[in-house]
Amino acid sequence: MAPHGFAKPQPQPAQGKPSSDGLSQNSITVDSLARIPELVHAPMTHRIEIEDLYKRACLDTEELVVKQAVVMQKLAAGKYTSPTTMAIAVERIIPLCQTAHSMLLCVALGCNAILSAFRPWDLDLIEDSNRYCDDVLSLARDVAPYRPLGASHFPICLISAYLTVTDPVRRKELLDLLIDFQKDFASSSWLDFAVKARDSYWRARTVYANDGAKESDLRAEQTFRGEEISFCAVQ
Repeated sequence: MAPHGFAKPQPQPAQGKPSSDGLSQNSITVDSLARIPELVHAPMTHRIEIEDLYKRACLDTEELVVKQAVVMQKLAAGKYTSPTTMAIAVERIIPLCQTAHSMLLCVALGCNAILSAFRPWDLDLIEDSNRYCDDVLSLARDVAPYRPLGASHFPICLISAYLTVTDPVRRKELLDLLIDFQKDFASSSWLDFAVKARDSYWRARTVYANDGAKESDLRAEQTFRGEEISFCAVQ
């Protein structure tokens, strides 16, 4: 049993075997990521698939954190003795780990947000959401030295955390970070997108709380589309 309470799911046959350096659950492969827009726009229809993706993203996140910790420990202990290996660790391995971590947190928080709309009383989901929001805040400090281009993956991660956070302290920290990161990407309206997405999410969540299952997906999708919100494109 994993620490977050889920039994470890079996990898899907279509995903293939991960490499020895990859993540065992393949939750951020191209195929998995390509499915997300359809899942978001009809979450009731794809509820089982969302549950599965959430479990896999949680497991992959835990696995990645362990792998990254090993790299950081070696770095701190001076195990990378040559300038070349040191440069590879600092300039390639760590940024790649941060990018993967950002993507995993985005997927996990997005799935958590959808599942929380179905089960607002689920304390495990609330605990996971708070923990992943804290992870985002911590990751913000880690990616700061790589800004702007090396942290270009991070604004969407901030938005995923800001989407559902209820704690006022965390919410203000995330909003302040969005304002700060907005300076790096003047051509992308990350801050406006975050505010609209949060508003749309909470209105769609009300739809699921008040409507029957048959109408929920349709009305929730109309809510998102009415605000021209898409997880695939940010103007």
